[in-house]
Amino acid sequence: MLITLVIYDRLFVPLACRHTKNPRGISLLQRMGIGLVLHGVVMATAWLAERRMLSVARENGIFEKDGKVPLSIFILLPQFGLMGVADNFVEVAKLELFYDQKPS
Repeated sequence: MLITLVIYDRLFVPLACRHTKNPRGISLLQRMGIGLVLHGVVMATAWLAERRMLSVARENGIFEKDGKVPLSIFILLPQFGLMGVADNFVEVAKLELFYDQKPS
């Protein structure tokens, strides 16, 4: 999340400011919406990884509860990377919204 936060702040916001004339790049609700859509993509990616793990387990005849699937942990990397990007959009926008909309 820290890496995507820097990329968002240094690259995406200046580009979006030029097109939208919004000092934040895009509105807070748009950021939250993008993050929530990305969380759906994360769930689809997790489903694909789980499907692959079950397929490898069946191919190797692993049916017991404590069986070890001969698969690299790096199969989970895409879903955790996307989760960092999605959290960057949702959580940071949520905090900014709370601070921006608080009563004085």
